[in-house]
Amino acid sequence: MDITRHAGQAPLWRNLAFRLLNQRAILVGRVVSEALAVEGTHRHQFAALATLDAFGAVSQAELCRRTNFDRSDMNAVVLRSRQKV
Repeated sequence: MDITRHAGQAPLWRNLAFRLLNQRAILVGRVVSEALAVEGTHRHQFAALATLDAFGAVSQAELCRRTNFDRSDMNAVVLRSRQKV
């Protein structure tokens, strides 16, 4: 007897590679977010810092382009980071 959470789904759907990869990506994202939260940060802040480390000092607009963040999201990241300093 299959007692897994998805036992009621069709095996073809349940075992599709893209679906399994998507589930793993969600899980990894959750684990990373939780680990960063322990350190008092967020993955957007980590992405911004990693980008600055890789490319040096750049404008906020360039940082948005390199991280693929919306300007308003980047503004929130910068404001949140300044409040912690």
